[in-house]
Amino acid sequence: MAWHMTGQLIEACSCKALCPCVLGPAEPDQGWCSGALTFVVQEGASDGVNLGGRTVVWLIDLPKDFLRGNGTVRIYIDDAADARQRLELETIFSGKKGGPGKSWEAWSASGCRPRPRRLPSRRGTTHRSRLAQWVT
Repeated sequence: MAWHMTGQLIEACSCKALCPCVLGPAEPDQGWCSGALTFVVQEGASDGVNLGGRTVVWLIDLPKDFLRGNGTVRIYIDDAADARQRLELETIFSGKKGGPGKSWEAWSASGCRPRPRRLPSRRGTTHRSRLAQWVT
């Protein structure tokens, strides 16, 4: 059940500047919060499954700020993940193996649900993930 990962985190939210929620209770610019946390896994493994080179996105929609919760959290995994990688990443990022994913249970009204669609991604000097066609 042990896992580890290192990589890059890219955060974007609906606020006009830095996400105020990271500092504690805050009022989002729009009165609600919608954001994406993209994790580019450089190295990692879970129960013998190599997770390096994968990308995972947490898509978050909250009626207020993070601390008030009652939102929706979805997980998207890049389309290059095989079935074993997908299972391990869904388990980790939904919080079933502890770690940061566990905190989403408090913020989400329905828990952290993996989406069945795959996330196309492209690597190079910049990282690009496209979700617009699937976000509902």
